Amino acid sequence: LGAPGALAAARAAALAQIAAAVGGDTLAAEYVLMQLASRSFGTHGEKALGCWSLNLTRWPQAMDVERFGRALSELVPRAALLPLSLQTLNQRKWRPQKDFNANRLVAGQLQLAPGTLLILDETRLTEGQLSGQGVQAMSAVSSLVTDQRLACDFQYHDVKLPLELLCVVVSSGRSIVKGLGAVLPVKPQERPDVQAPPSLDAARLFLGLVTRSPKALNIPEDVAHSVSTDFADVRANSQVTPDLIHTWMSLARAFCATHGESELSADRWRTVAQFERERLRRCQEAGIAREHLLGA
Repeated sequence: LGAPGALAAARAAALAQIAAAVGGDTLAAEYVLMQLASRSFGTHGEKALGCWSLNLTRWPQAMDVERFGRALSELVPRAALLPLSLQTLNQRKWRPQKDFNANRLVAGQLQLAPGTLLILDETRLTEGQLSGQGVQAMSAVSSLVTDQRLACDFQYHDVKLPLELLCVVVSSGRSIVKGLGAVLPVKPQERPDVQAPPSLDAARLFLGLVTRSPKALNIPEDVAHSVSTDFADVRANSQVTPDLIHTWMSLARAFCATHGESELSADRWRTVAQFERERLRRCQEAGIAREHLLGA
């Protein structure tokens, strides 16, 4: 990737691969790419810095979630696509469980390797009643997606262990997972003209390099002022909560990482701010409730 234009070409190949799986929605492709490039670079209290979760909502019935999962699995070393429905929540083993007789943990579906891309498919979710086991499973899913902590069943209490995953929730409507970092209604093109690239070797290498050594993003004072001004403007017009600024910083860091940069320039921030205004506009057009938009 050291040749002139090689990094940009690898980034474009990754975007094309993702866009082809989301009906040519380039905004959704950008957000998915930023998710793939995100890594925790530190903690503040118990909160991992740099991590955020993505909800692709209003997913069309005609689009195949499994195809989307296969497309992303070709870009990352590890990926898991798990269906989230009443049946799977009530019947499957989601949490690792302590076997006191054998003195070991019995694996659950959520016991994944750190850095795994986790795609949760809610598109087949229907109304119904969760059993006690289903409620516990849903709590474990929410804890992992929003807090990056894996709940392990120790019979009389849960032990939560840190586990950093890349989390994408795909839903037809409102997600049952609360506290998601960014909610984006998908808008596929009527005639998508985006095709998957013939080779993804450079794109895989590109993502491997940008996530290898996560570091904090350097933000010059003038750019920090622009971020503050833009956030105040969005809060005045969209009534968002202060928590959104944490997602913005994670998005900015990931976006810069996909360009091989460790400093947030004014141009890069303008692009991220434009993405966010378009995302919020889509949410308002889709009639997504404020509490859902902000993950409350």
